[in-house]
Amino acid sequence: MASRRLPALGVACLATLGLSAASPAAAQERSVSSRDVRGVLELFTSQNCGDCQPAGVAAARLGAEPDVVVLAYYVDYWDYAGPKDQLADRRNTDRQKSYAKRLKLGALVTPQVVVNGQKAVDGGDEAALAKA
Repeated sequence: MASRRLPALGVACLATLGLSAASPAAAQERSVSSRDVRGVLELFTSQNCGDCQPAGVAAARLGAEPDVVVLAYYVDYWDYAGPKDQLADRRNTDRQKSYAKRLKLGALVTPQVVVNGQKAVDGGDEAALAKA
């Protein structure tokens, strides 16, 4: 597979995970190939979820590794609990539902991380997440 350039962890992504970057230059680019990736972490989260910000920080720490990719999917089912999550999208909820069905998880929970599309982990448990 051809190599392409991806932001290591973009400034916008850092902000949504509760982190900050000194400047746009801090979002350095690196050359990445699918052969270089050991893990893809899909974080299902919400701005209205109290436990989600620490999970985002933990995922971002793991995403700082050169062979780990973190994707944040903001779900819309938390919108009942507070103001509408401006990042939430029904398609993200549908994606999480698809994983729940395929992995036989039962209920949808946040924060939740799906590792390499194969295993769901409590997004708040950084040790379990690193192990997975």
